[in-house]
Amino acid sequence: MIEHAPYAADKPALLADDAFGHRDYTEALLSIVTDEHAPATVGVFGRWGVGKSTIVAGLQERLESTKAAFVYFDAWRYEGD
Repeated sequence: MIEHAPYAADKPALLADDAFGHRDYTEALLSIVTDEHAPATVGVFGRWGVGKSTIVAGLQERLESTKAAFVYFDAWRYEGD
């Protein structure tokens, strides 16, 4: 019988389970979005698997209690267009 190796799902982790400092990046982004004068553009760059989606998901969650709007654009969805 062939055993399959376990793998991690490609979805954001919860900041409550953060072991890599993603919460710090989320808090820094929150400060930029809520404290700076508009317009502001922020990019989150990094290799696959470093936690970009976790940081952005954490920011979205934190912004729910503010007056700031959050829009997520999935560029991969439109890759072929």
